[in-house]
Amino acid sequence: MTASRSGPLRRALSGINNALAVAAAACILMMMLVGAADIVGTWLFRSPVPGAYEITEAFMVSGIFLALAAAQMLGHHIRAEIFRPVLPIRVSHALDRVGFLLMFVFFAFVTWYGWLEAAEAWRGGEFSSGILKMPVWPPKLALAIGATAMAVQSLADAFLARESAPRGGAR
Repeated sequence: MTASRSGPLRRALSGINNALAVAAAACILMMMLVGAADIVGTWLFRSPVPGAYEITEAFMVSGIFLALAAAQMLGHHIRAEIFRPVLPIRVSHALDRVGFLLMFVFFAFVTWYGWLEAAEAWRGGEFSSGILKMPVWPPKLALAIGATAMAVQSLADAFLARESAPRGGAR
C-alpha cells in the first residue's frame, strides 16, 4: 500500500505512520548524538558519557519499532520475490494478502506482549541495570506503540490489497 492513494483509512494511517517515523528519526538522531558525545568525551577528555550504553539501547529500540509501520506503508521492507515473476498475477496478489495477514498475526502477538510488558514496567518501577538507572517503560511503550501501528498497517494492507488486485486473467 502506498501513501499516495486516497481514502480516509489510508490518509489516517499515513498521518499516524508519518508521525511515528518522525519520532523514530528523533530517536536515531539522539542515539547518534549520544554516541558521538561518548566517543569525543572518551578520546579527548578521557571521560565517556555516563550511561551511554543504556541511553543508546533505549533510543535504538524506540527508533526501530516506531519506524516499522511507515516502512511497511511505503513498501520498504525486504521481500523475497524468487517465484513472483512466474506466478499468475492473481496468485501473486493472493500470496501478498496471506503474507500481510501472517504479518498481522505476528505483530498482534508482539503488540499484546509489548503492552503487557510496558504496563508491568510502569507499575513495577522497573529500571535498567548499569551505570545509569533509567526507567525501562519508555522504550517498552515505544515498542508497544510501534508494534500496534505495524499490526494495524499489516491488516489494512491485507484488506486494501484486495482493492488493487486485478480483475482480469494472468500476467
